[in-house]
Amino acid sequence: MTNINWPCDFYDSKLSVVSTNITTAIVNGQVKGYLAGYRYGEKNNISQTQMQTLDDGSSPPQGPTGARVVSTSNNDSINGTGAQKVRIVYLNENWDLKSEIVQLNGTTPVNLNAQDICHIEAFYVIQVGSNGSASGNITLQNPTGSQTFSTINAGFNQSFKAVAHVPKGYTMLINQLTVSSNGGYCKFYLCVYKNFEQINGGNNILFITDIIGINSVNFTQNFFIPIVVTEKHSVKITAMASKNGVSGFGGFWFYLQPKVINDNLY
Repeated sequence: MTNINWPCDFYDSKLSVVSTNITTAIVNGQVKGYLAGYRYGEKNNISQTQMQTLDDGSSPPQGPTGARVVSTSNNDSINGTGAQKVRIVYLNENWDLKSEIVQLNGTTPVNLNAQDICHIEAFYVIQVGSNGSASGNITLQNPTGSQTFSTINAGFNQSFKAVAHVPKGYTMLINQLTVSSNGGYCKFYLCVYKNFEQINGGNNILFITDIIGINSVNFTQNFFIPIVVTEKHSVKITAMASKNGVSGFGGFWFYLQPKVINDNLY
């Protein structure tokens, strides 16, 4: 059995890889009340005509709901060699940040206690067997299993989605954006949305804070003056390609500080 503390342990205080001194201080507990986070996503065969989110193609909950977790492998269970426990970090309708830990039971769905899930903020393995990662595809679904909210693919220990939300009572400061493409030219957009990003078909963009175009290379943008996003807003990386067959990859580092900035900023 291994307890996992991932670099993208999102709203945990045990990140093992950090990008800046302020993030290091937050992780080490030297800045009380602050939280550090990272979001990463991928997309294959990116559209040439519309911006697409770097994610796993799953869909967000539609209003407050419950959820269940299930794997395609029975090795993903409390006594199995694969994933044993997962953590779900989510926001409710009031943008309160909450989490729940679920003990897996292989191919038998396990229901969450939570009934107020409005957005999945993170979904990752926190305890694993000798295999070291998920043995099957672990999905977080609606209570009937007809909709998938997030997926941890076999061989991994986390879901991939370059989307984050600013919980109630916090201000987000983004300090690094990293993107790369494979197969051709791709343009990446760091977008800020008012409310949850899927509302109004994703057409509620407040502003686009950064645009990067690259051709099959890696690029990192450090924001020495962090990008500030106030509470109850969403941030995500989207991309658009120049031709068929282009893949995009990207993530952003940020930290959350207790709310001190006026909402009238935008």
